[in-house]
Amino acid sequence: MALLPLFRSRTREAELEHRVYALQAALDQCKGVARTWWSMRVRFTVVVALVAMAAGFALGVYRHPIQQAFVNSAVAVGLASPADAAAEAETAFQKTDYAKALKLARPLAEDGDPRAEAVLGSAYYRGRGVPQNDSEAAKWFRLAADQGNAAARYNLGLAYARGEGVTQNAVEAHMWFNLAAARFPANDTRNRTAAVKNRDTVAGEMSSDQLAEAQKRAREWKPQS
Repeated sequence: MALLPLFRSRTREAELEHRVYALQAALDQCKGVARTWWSMRVRFTVVVALVAMAAGFALGVYRHPIQQAFVNSAVAVGLASPADAAAEAETAFQKTDYAKALKLARPLAEDGDPRAEAVLGSAYYRGRGVPQNDSEAAKWFRLAADQGNAAARYNLGLAYARGEGVTQNAVEAHMWFNLAAARFPANDTRNRTAAVKNRDTVAGEMSSDQLAEAQKRAREWKPQS
């Protein structure tokens, strides 16, 4: 899930992948923080989960299973939102805990969460925890990009530029690179510059009609719900 130079090998892409996940997590962090209301119906479940997690941390054993159980329980009872679980999946992927990342991300992705879809796209693109599959990667990147996920937009542009999992298409590649560049904040110069650079690289291989069409598509693009 990184902003990747257009012709760099995959083994060099992991570092930037982590940066994009961190950015996406920062942009969406506040969305799930406010969901901390309590009700009599869920109070007991949450308290038990907290005690169990605290005990596991104190003992230094079963830390990962206890933490995962708490996350799952919190989502189930409404204490934590799906966005919180998506953030957990992103963090797990950054830490190369691919089993945890996929366990968290897959059900959310199947329910249409764009951050979880982007995690699955990255997993399939790199073969992390699943067999490498460019077609599956492009499918999940497309679902996430259609909802406005910045890193997925970039990676979908990369797929179209390279013809990985999709038919090579310079117009589509330029459009998605363009949309990705617009999504990153101005102070995120590294990632924004990478998107702009790859957009311009593709533009250099396009006719004027193709370029006009790509720009038109970018202007008219709207996120899908």
